[in-house]
Amino acid sequence: MSITLLPLGTRAALVVMISIPLSIFTGLFLLDFLGYSINQLSIVGLIVALGILVDDSIVVIENIERYLRAGKSKKEASIEATKQIGLAVLAHSYFDSFFFAVSILTRTSGDFIRSLPMAVIMTVLASLFVSLTIVPFLSSRILKTHANKEGNISCVP
Repeated sequence: MSITLLPLGTRAALVVMISIPLSIFTGLFLLDFLGYSINQLSIVGLIVALGILVDDSIVVIENIERYLRAGKSKKEASIEATKQIGLAVLAHSYFDSFFFAVSILTRTSGDFIRSLPMAVIMTVLASLFVSLTIVPFLSSRILKTHANKEGNISCVP
């Protein structure tokens, strides 16, 4: 388990660690489906996207944890937290997809570099899908519920 994910807690880190390869493999599948090969530039695109795809899952799982600390059940916390943060994750992924501008370059330079932005875009889209569907599902199954001690102020609106 990565040391950088441990502040999340071991169960939350496990969910994030499952989402990372799932997003990358889904992105690779989408690249293959669109006819792009795996080459040095597409691998660079995957490396660039790696930092981005971790963000989506961590934001979603942190919000779910916040709802769990407020005393919600695992199912309620997963649904409500994902609804609350979904638009922000969507906006984050939208702005990360501005690599699309590089993918529409024309002529030889565009043909040469196109696999890099397409790898980033496909992996970001896969991360968006995983963080809004798989992460809440896994969170509802793996995370622990927290006892909301009396006197604690709920942080959920």
